[in-house]
Amino acid sequence: WKVSPEATGIDNNPLCQPDLLYDAIRLPFPAEQFDYVASIHGLEHFWHTEDAILEWVRVIKPGGYVCLVLQGRYSVANPQAEEFIHLRFFNPGEFRLILDRMPFLEVVQMDTIQDGHSFEVVCRRKEGAKVPPARVRPEAPGTNRPLTILWYGHPDLQRAARAIGHRVITVGHWNYTHYNFPLATMESLPRMLEQLASIGVQVDLVIEQEGNFFFSDLEAKPPSLPTVQIICNAWDFNRVLRTRVFDYNFISQKDYVGYYRQQGNPNTWWLPHWADPDVFRPMGVPEEYDIGVLGQMGVGYEERLRLWVLLSSRFRTTPETGGYWFEEAARFYGKCRMVFNRSAGFRNVNERPFQALACGKLIVTDKVGHGLTDLFQDRQHLVLYENDNQLLEAVDYYLRHPDERQRIAEAGRQEVLQKHTPVHRVQTILGVVFP
Repeated sequence: WKVSPEATGIDNNPLCQPDLLYDAIRLPFPAEQFDYVASIHGLEHFWHTEDAILEWVRVIKPGGYVCLVLQGRYSVANPQAEEFIHLRFFNPGEFRLILDRMPFLEVVQMDTIQDGHSFEVVCRRKEGAKVPPARVRPEAPGTNRPLTILWYGHPDLQRAARAIGHRVITVGHWNYTHYNFPLATMESLPRMLEQLASIGVQVDLVIEQEGNFFFSDLEAKPPSLPTVQIICNAWDFNRVLRTRVFDYNFISQKDYVGYYRQQGNPNTWWLPHWADPDVFRPMGVPEEYDIGVLGQMGVGYEERLRLWVLLSSRFRTTPETGGYWFEEAARFYGKCRMVFNRSAGFRNVNERPFQALACGKLIVTDKVGHGLTDLFQDRQHLVLYENDNQLLEAVDYYLRHPDERQRIAEAGRQEVLQKHTPVHRVQTILGVVFP
């Protein structure tokens, strides 16, 4: 629905019967044409939040307004339960940080509205202020046509697949489903396909991500339907035999690819970790600590704990050592001048270098194999250490040289944004399955 009859309605869904069928991040209008842009619960559906706002500001006149109503992050019991509908949730504080990075906008109003579940924002485009161009999200979906993907697993890759034009049907994770398949039980893939076909849904690809054997009867699937398994904990070799029932397998640890190919399935590929830049980003919070760490400190992580105690004896360290996820983790990183990382006993590459760098923080991490130095260069994107002295010297040096610390951190952040986001990983998978 439109805010007024004379407004021009834009949507990319023909069922909405818009005035113009267009993607609202690529508006077909010249600059400075409209008095205002209004979006009611629309921005939650965009992968690139800031680019959408930039495009909307571009088409309003100086002095014009952007009027938004947004779903509050904490207005539903479990925001993850709606992630198959929304790509983003916001709260007023987070959204204000986004707007603060846009000096060409003046916030006129920001209030919680009467339903208690949403908040409204009104911004005015400043006179004479230059508006930078929006980065246009990828035109191509990674294949020559949009795909329908049946996907079990975490939401970030699924959101990326939706963001580049594919339809994703989520099953059995985060306690939500598109269709009522129970959580933590093995499900017959042929039965799922039959149920979906009964309502007119034809599946092009099946993905099980860290599924712990969610899909059963894979051997009974149609031969023309490709299946993919994504394994982040490749050091768990119980998964090797499981790779034989999938057509394609992607594992996060490069040094294990040869073993998986030899013992499991030759069609196994390396897929490194990633960071979602809409979640892990500079948060603009004051730096309170010299160095911080996120991660377990129990059995299997004794060396991480030993090094953390050593750092705590020399520097101002964070009292917290774990338990934060998503935006909470990003805000935690924002309080630190640097981030410490030590891989577990398996000496594998974990997700923290990607996430800390995406937040604009220099990470000091142990030099391990599994492709870490293929992804990032020491002293260019991050800092590597091999022993206690190197760790202590690196932390001390970069605390005393903040400009150099920030230069490396920003280079690392740009490397993540350009090569290591969920969109990049989805495009890698599709490039292998549909070359």
